[in-house]
Amino acid sequence: MVNIKFVKENKEIDASFGANLRFKAQENNIDIYTFMGKLTQCGGYGQCGTCVVDIVEGAQNLSPRTAIEDRMLKKRPSSCRLACQTTVNGPISVVTKPDKRWHTRGIRFWRTCCNSYRLGPSTKLQTTPSRQQLGRLRGAMLKSQA
Repeated sequence: MVNIKFVKENKEIDASFGANLRFKAQENNIDIYTFMGKLTQCGGYGQCGTCVVDIVEGAQNLSPRTAIEDRMLKKRPSSCRLACQTTVNGPISVVTKPDKRWHTRGIRFWRTCCNSYRLGPSTKLQTTPSRQQLGRLRGAMLKSQA
């Protein structure tokens, strides 16, 4: 038996070796789909990409990523998996319905840089920086290093 911890739900379940992650989550009433995912999910065949989960701990205890996962998750961090394509072979911790961290990390980094180099309140921080804003940030960073 292996232990699967669902972080957001604060719930731990036991599963047998080789159990499918999506099946075990549904069996234990753990919601892995967003609202739109519930409407468009393919039933576990790896065709829709809506059962994305983020593996926080124990990624080495999962089956290797499939070609389907590589294609569906190419814009997501390597810790993301499709629950329907993942079998569990050891203890893991899972975050259901993860955000696209690669995008939010970039925005957080941009906000931190703007605040540290005081680029002013006119800088829009809700979107990806423009070339002009990046140029201003680069100039401010170079001035501080000199």
